[in-house]
Amino acid sequence: PLVEYQVVPASGLRRASVTWPLPYKSEAQKALRIMLKPDYYITWLLGHEGPGTPTYVLKREGLINALGAEVNEECEDFQSIGFTVDLTEEGLKPEGRRRILEVLFAYLTLMRRDGLPAYIEQECRTLNDLNWRYLERSDTVGYTSALAGNMQKFATGEWISGSLKLGADAQAQKVLRDAGLGGAQSTRELVDTLARAMTPTNALFTTIASEDELRRTPASQGAAWDAEPIYKTKFRKVPLDPSFVAGLDKLDPDALGLQLPDPNPYLPGDLKLKAQPEPKPRRPGVPVPGPERLAADGVGDWDLYFKTDRTFKRPRAQVVFNIASGVPEASPRNIVLSKLFEYLFESEIAAKSYPALLGGIGAGVDLNARGVKVSFSGYNDKLLDYARFYVGSLAAFTGPTDDAFETAQEKFDKAMDVVLRELRSWKTQQPYLHAAYELGMATEEPKFYMKDVQAAAQKLTLRELREFAATQVWDGKPGRALLQGNLVDGDALEYAAVLNAELIPKLEARAGSGAPSARPGPEFLDEPRRVQRLLPLSPRGQGVVLRTREPNPESENSAAYVTFQLPRPDDRQRAALELLCSVLEEPFYDDLRTRQQLGYLTFSGGKRQERSSALVFIVQSKDRDPVYLTERIFDFLGAARRDILEGISAERWVEFAESLAQKKLEVDQRLSGEVGRHWTEIQTGELRWNRRLAEAVALQQVATATAGADGKTPGVLAFFDEVVGLNGGRRRAAVSQVFCRRHEGAMGAPAPPGSTLVKDAVALKATLDYVDEAYPKPEAWV
Repeated sequence: PLVEYQVVPASGLRRASVTWPLPYKSEAQKALRIMLKPDYYITWLLGHEGPGTPTYVLKREGLINALGAEVNEECEDFQSIGFTVDLTEEGLKPEGRRRILEVLFAYLTLMRRDGLPAYIEQECRTLNDLNWRYLERSDTVGYTSALAGNMQKFATGEWISGSLKLGADAQAQKVLRDAGLGGAQSTRELVDTLARAMTPTNALFTTIASEDELRRTPASQGAAWDAEPIYKTKFRKVPLDPSFVAGLDKLDPDALGLQLPDPNPYLPGDLKLKAQPEPKPRRPGVPVPGPERLAADGVGDWDLYFKTDRTFKRPRAQVVFNIASGVPEASPRNIVLSKLFEYLFESEIAAKSYPALLGGIGAGVDLNARGVKVSFSGYNDKLLDYARFYVGSLAAFTGPTDDAFETAQEKFDKAMDVVLRELRSWKTQQPYLHAAYELGMATEEPKFYMKDVQAAAQKLTLRELREFAATQVWDGKPGRALLQGNLVDGDALEYAAVLNAELIPKLEARAGSGAPSARPGPEFLDEPRRVQRLLPLSPRGQGVVLRTREPNPESENSAAYVTFQLPRPDDRQRAALELLCSVLEEPFYDDLRTRQQLGYLTFSGGKRQERSSALVFIVQSKDRDPVYLTERIFDFLGAARRDILEGISAERWVEFAESLAQKKLEVDQRLSGEVGRHWTEIQTGELRWNRRLAEAVALQQVATATAGADGKTPGVLAFFDEVVGLNGGRRRAAVSQVFCRRHEGAMGAPAPPGSTLVKDAVALKATLDYVDEAYPKPEAWV
C-alpha cells in the first residue's frame, strides 16, 4: 500500500512534499529529455504563483506559505521531480494535507488535458535565451564542478551550454536521426508524457513537522515511530487511504478554480544599451570612477547617487533607496511588527509581482536598523513600470484585507505563525552562534534578547500591525539612494519622481501628525544605524567573560567564542588584522581540531563591522566544556608568536600580503557586485569607491613595515603584541561561553586572573563607552 513518511526535523520546519521518480525508458527518450528538458516546463508550471495556480489557490485558502518545484535527482537511468510546500497550521491538519494533494493532482490533470500552451513554451524559451545571452559569471569551483557533470551527459560542443539552454525540437530530431534512433517527439509531447507519469500511485509522500504536531494528526493502523540509523531522525510510515488516492486522478480542475498562467506582461523587449561601453576591459589595480551625487530639481530631499554602466554591457539596472528611520528595530515589539509587515506586504502583492520575477525583475523591502530599504533590479525595459507598481503598493499598504478566501485576521494569524516559527528556530542554531549573539548583547545596539522578541510577538494584534503599517513605519525622512546600470540621467529623475509622488506624502503626513517620533539611539548619531560599544582594555587574562546556558536543551555541544576588538581601525590596521588571520587560520585548525581533537567546529578569522573589526577564535565541542576550550585557545595564542609568527621571514610576509592584495585588486565581474560595494560606501557615508585598492596598498606597507620599541619588529608581530599579546596596550579581549546541559557544572569555575566574569551582558553594555565617541576618527597605524 502507498504510505506517507512523517519525519521529525531538528529545527522548526513544517513541510509536505510529493516526489515522482521518472525513469528513462529508452536511450532515445533519455537523449530527448536531456536536450529538450521537459522537466523545466513541468517545474515552471507547478511552481508558478499566478492566479489559478496551486500556489495561488492554496495560499488563499490559508493552507500553505510557499510552494516550490524542482528536479531533485539526476541519475544515469532516472530523474525525480518534486514539489515542496511550507505548511500553515491548517495545512498540516489531515484535511488540509488532503486538500493540498487534491489541488496538486487536479492541476496535473489540467496540464494533461490542455497540454503545454504555445505562448508558455515561447515565454520559457525567451527567458531562457535571455538568461543564456546575459549569463553572469559564477565562482570557479562551482563552474568547474558543473562542467565535469556536463561532460558526462552532453556532446563536446555542448559542455558549457547543454545544461543551461532549452533544446529546439528540430535540433533534437536531427540528433535522433543521426543516431539512427526512432520515436520522434516534440517538447510538448515530452511534457505531456512526463505529466502523465506523475500519478498518485507513482508518488512518494512526505510530511515534516515537530513530533507534537504530528502526534495531533492521528496515524491510521497505529503506525509506530522509528529512527534512521545515522542521524537518529525520527520517522514513521502511515498508510494512505486507497480510495482517496484513487480519486486524485478524477478531480475537475475547473471546479477547483485552477487555470494555467496568463501571458507575462513583464517580458523585456527593448534590450538596447544606453551608453557606449568602455573601449577596453578593466585592468586589476586601476581606479574606477564611482557614482556621482545627482543634484537636480527633480531629486527632492533624497541624497541620490547615480552611475551609468559602461562596463558590464547588460540591459539591466539596480535601484536602492532607504527611508532613514529608527522605528523598525526600536524595540522587540517593532522587530516583530517589521517582520510581519515584510511578510504580509509581499504576500499581498505576490500574484502580481510573480510575473515580474519570472521576467527577470526582482524587488524587496527590508526593515532594519537604518530604516526602510527598498530595492529593484532586473532588465531596465520594464523596471520603471514595476517600480511604480511596487512603490505605489508599498505606500498604500495598511495591513492585510479581507477577500473571498481569507479574512484579514486569518492572514495575520498565518503570518504570525511563520514569524513565531522563525523566532523559535533560533534556539536550534549552533551553540557558537548563540555565543556570538550573547556577546552582541554586550557590544551592539539596537539588539534584544530573543526571548523578549518572542514574548512581544505573543501579544501583538492585527490592530497594532495596521497602525504600524499605516503610520509608524513612515516615521522617518528621505535617505540615500543609488541608481546604477543601463540608465541615463533622465531615467534617474523618473525614478526620483516615483519616490517623491508616492512616499514623500506619507513621510510628511507622519511628520505633521504631532505623534512622538520613535528615533532611538545615541545623540551623536545623525541618522539611525547599529552602533558598537567599546570593550575595556584587558592587558592580562581573558578580558570580559560571559557565561550562558545553551538555550536548546537537546543540544549536546558547548562553545567558546574568543574575540579581540579593534575599534575604528585605519586601512593599515585592517591590513595587519587580515595578515594575522591568514597566517593563524591553518595552524589554529591543525592544533585544536586535528591534534587535540577538541571539536568538529574550529574556526579563526576576522570580523568586520562598520566602526570596528575583530579577531575571532571559535571552538565548539561535545566532549569538552567551554572553560577548557577557552584555556586551550589562549594557550595557542600564548605560543603563537614564538612558534609561528617569529619564524616567518620578511619575504614570506610579502608573499602573504601579495596573495591577499591580489584578491582585492580583482575587478568586479557582475554589476550586482559593484552596486553592493557602492551601496555600502553610500550607507556609511565614507564614499571610498576604490577602497579595495587602498587596502591592497596597505597590505604591502604593513608587510614591509617595522615597529615596536626597538623599531625593528616586523609590523604584524608588533600588531599582535599590541592587540593580542599579554600586556598589549590595545588589547580588548572578550569571551562568550555557552554551556550545554552536560557541561553546566563548569559554569561556576572562577575566572582566570586579570579577567572579569560578567553575568549580565546588558548591564555590562550600559557601562561601556560607544566606539564612535571614543574614536571619532579612525585610529591611525602606530
